Amino acid sequence: MSEWLALALNRAATKARDIEAQDELIESAPIVTAVAEVMSFQPAYRGPYADAFATLEATNPTDDDHRWQQAKADARAFLDRWADEALLLGWSDLELFGLHPTHPLVRHDVMGLVWLLRGRSVVGIDAHHATLSTGGSFYRGHWPATVTRGEVAKTRF
Repeated sequence: MSEWLALALNRAATKARDIEAQDELIESAPIVTAVAEVMSFQPAYRGPYADAFATLEATNPTDDDHRWQQAKADARAFLDRWADEALLLGWSDLELFGLHPTHPLVRHDVMGLVWLLRGRSVVGIDAHHATLSTGGSFYRGHWPATVTRGEVAKTRF
């Protein structure tokens, strides 16, 4: 037998073993997925801003999946703690969840609070700003004149 044929047979045998091992993992994948779903289950959010949050959970408005996952986690944490107060203070879903229509993760001046948190938490909120756990603040209502609220709302989610 030639050397190249022996090498090819060896590679085929190795590939077959790899496929068998992968098949065993695939068979156990539904169990792992089911356990992960049960462990990470949270009931649907039903408070103020529920529609905007449901839209955020269902649709990634950016090209960055990690940033979207972080925004969803930050939104849930914010809403669990501050939703009622934010609603009473007049915060809109746009000010919480909004993004620029053409440059969603670049234009920080047209970005809702939950997109700017990036793992930080809100420790205080009033009618004009939210105080972050790092000591910084998010000031609401500073939308540039070139971008209307309607334009941002069209592509915020």
